[in-house]
This record gives sequence, structure tokens and C-alpha cells, in this order.
Amino acid sequence: SPVFDKGSYSTNITENVPLGSSVINVTAMDADIGANAHVTYRLLGRNSSHFNISPTGKVTVAADIDRETVGSYNLEIVAEDGGSPMRATRVPLTITVLDLNDNTPEFGQAEYVARVDEDYGSEVDTSGLMPRDIITVNAADPDLGNGGFVRYKIISGDTSTFSIDNTTGVIRSERFLDREETASYRLVVEARDSGPSLRSSTVNVTVMLLDLNDNSPQFLVANTNRQVFENATVGSLVFKELQIRDPDEGGNGQVSFLKGTDFPNKFELNSTTGAISVAQVLDRETTDRY
Repeated sequence: SPVFDKGSYSTNITENVPLGSSVINVTAMDADIGANAHVTYRLLGRNSSHFNISPTGKVTVAADIDRETVGSYNLEIVAEDGGSPMRATRVPLTITVLDLNDNTPEFGQAEYVARVDEDYGSEVDTSGLMPRDIITVNAADPDLGNGGFVRYKIISGDTSTFSIDNTTGVIRSERFLDREETASYRLVVEARDSGPSLRSSTVNVTVMLLDLNDNSPQFLVANTNRQVFENATVGSLVFKELQIRDPDEGGNGQVSFLKGTDFPNKFELNSTTGAISVAQVLDRETTDRY
């Protein structure tokens, strides 16, 4: 039977090597003579088609080699003589694929959107406000070592308001978030590996602030005077409407008007518009000021 010069073979190759690249040379000898001593070789095993072996025992690359797809090959080399009956010998061949930084970090989502409550009202003391987690972005890189170690950075957007943990991808607020000041923010986050040839990708992150009822209605005019004739008929308008502002959103910003405890019965208040009208007959000689 053919006898190999080694009981087993092992070698390393780098992924993405060109087709036809040499992997290893093996040798088997047969002590017979003539056709009985003529040795040929075959490769067996899973993914053995990724390699060729020549009549001289030279193993070469026959397909694209990608470590992230196949990290190592456990094959058998078969040496067969030309006799009849044929005699054969098998030895193991292990090929380990070495990593290149050939993958770009890939984010888990095409974009990220965070919907968070705004911080409590503008009248709250925010001097001791602690950063809070808003959203976490994540990018994976299947390369080994530094080639697969991803760091994060905000490369566009309001970096005075938001920061990112460069290893975990957690985005935090660094100051008070007020929807009435800014309703939404757009950030661009970069994920970069640490391999010898740096590779990076970016993703858009939108932070939308949800409204809290954190603002009180404010009259645009604190005090005003209006004159009305004592002979004004019931239903006559004194104030067409009261100008008021509440910057909150939706129902939180819808205002209704209520009579104060000292609101005179001589007048009527429209709870929706704040219009004030005459409700009873007025007599200046009885009361000239309300």
C-alpha cells in the first residue's frame, strides 16, 4: 500500500486567497514496481470540493475561502496505487482558515426610532438631572479579534444633548429634554471595527419626545381693563375672547375657562373661548367697577 511521509497533515491558509493558490504538498510512496507503484490522490470529506489535489500531491484552492462561512476543513487524503487489486491509504488533512478584516459592522436595524417621554416640567429644578438611557444600537462584525471589535460614535446630531457608550451602543440624554423646545432629534451613529484596515457603517437614529402635561396655561395679557355702558343689553360682549397659550400637545394644550370664586354674577364666561358677556342688567350707580 502507499505510505505517506507523515501520519497526518495540517496547515493554515488566509481567507480570500486567489483560486489556484497552493495549500500544501503531500507525498506517498509505494514500494512495488511498475503500475503497482503508481500513486494517485483524492480528497474526501465535507467541502472537499473547495480544493484540488494534483497527481503530484499538490493541494490548491478551488473555491472562494471565507472564514466566516467555513473556519476549518477536516479532510482525508487518499493515496491509491495502480495495481489490481488496488491498494489505498488514508491520512487526515486539517486546513485552518485565518481571518482577514473583510467584514463591515452591520447594524441590527436599518434605522432606529426611540419614543420617550419628555422630562418633567420646565419649572422643575434640573441641575441634578442624571443621564437616562434612550435607546441601544447594535452592530455585529463576524471577524475575529480587533477586526470584530466594534466601537460606536455619534458623528452627526446634537452631541451636547446625547452621548453614546462607545462599546455598548447605549445612547443617553445628557440634559433636560423638553418637547416644547425640540420635539425630535436626528442622530447619525457610526459603528467602526478595530482591525488593521478599519471598516465602518452608519445608521440613522431618531429620538421623538412624547408630550407630558408639564406647562400651565398662560394669559398673554396678565391684566386688562374694559369699559361697558350701564345700559348694555344682556348678552352684550365685554371681551370677545381671552388670549391664552399652552405649549403642550393635544389635550394637554387644550384650555377651558372656569369662573373664579369672586367672579361677579353680572357677567357670563364662555368656558371654551373665554368670552365675557353681560348676564344681568348693570347699574353704575349701584356698582361702577367689577
